Amino acid sequence: MYPTVKVTQPGRSHLYLTITEPLVIGRECDGLLLADQKVSRQHLRLSPAGGGVLITELGSTNGSFVDQIRIDGEAMLNTGSNLTLGDTLIIVETPLPPAVAGPITRRDIGGTIVARLDTVGANSPTPVLPGEETRRTSMDELVASFGGQVSLPSGSADDTVTIMFSDIESSTELALRVGDHRWYEILTWHNRLVEQRVAAHAGFIVKNQGDGFMITFNSARRAIICASEIQQLLHRQAVADPANAVRVRIGMHTGEAIRQDSGDLFGRHVIIAARVGAIANGGEILVSSIVREIASARGDLHFGDSNVVDLKGVGDQVVYPVLWGAEIPTA
Repeated sequence: MYPTVKVTQPGRSHLYLTITEPLVIGRECDGLLLADQKVSRQHLRLSPAGGGVLITELGSTNGSFVDQIRIDGEAMLNTGSNLTLGDTLIIVETPLPPAVAGPITRRDIGGTIVARLDTVGANSPTPVLPGEETRRTSMDELVASFGGQVSLPSGSADDTVTIMFSDIESSTELALRVGDHRWYEILTWHNRLVEQRVAAHAGFIVKNQGDGFMITFNSARRAIICASEIQQLLHRQAVADPANAVRVRIGMHTGEAIRQDSGDLFGRHVIIAARVGAIANGGEILVSSIVREIASARGDLHFGDSNVVDLKGVGDQVVYPVLWGAEIPTA
């Protein structure tokens, strides 16, 4: 059983990580990115080791401390011990209940898809959003709760952001089918997975309401990679446990929003992102044309055919599905 750690940073929600393979932590690295100025660019590496976590110092400037004792080289982090780097605290979590631990221990970071999940075109009927006579989804509730406004993390100097909306398809039906206790476990696992991948790609969770997330990124490419990893991990879980499969729809748009003195952003581009997310189907990542244009420069991301859709209150927009699984063309 792989160890799970809790990462705590000042002013941020707790992040839970299941360490299935070596993971580098720092301010600028290919692993977990921390918004902690006291942490080095590549601070340390965590590796699973017999139910505990092996810490490998990578020559950080301010050092790493286990139970307030500075480590040199390698050290073990076991349940009950605290790892401190800068203002960040990492502890090994006690084992989770079997119903939760099973799905979590099957996920890892990155990797390839093991089976095909066909993308769905964007020409399906547009779901009804706030103000119309129908059942509202968690994505609708997020939009309504903001009134078109989002808050960026303190200190962000960028007014142009990529905004991502996600929620679980048919979450009400799933909750009624599996019952309250199991639904809570599934929802907790889903939320932790999203939080983990968002943190790993330097995103900022603006708000989480039920099973819906509103997230901002300063990079459209990072946003797509994050969304793709979320879909890959959810698909693996669905293959392993079809009875409790979770299908998430994700939509995103990039634009320049108006910043208020308080730091809040509001405007048309937030609504576009929400509308794009609302027409996505479970297992699908749908992006606006500007997201595709920005993120496709390196040529390592893949997109399906374009579709022109009529977004309510916005008008015609060109959207593209992201190819995140086995449908990616081979060289």
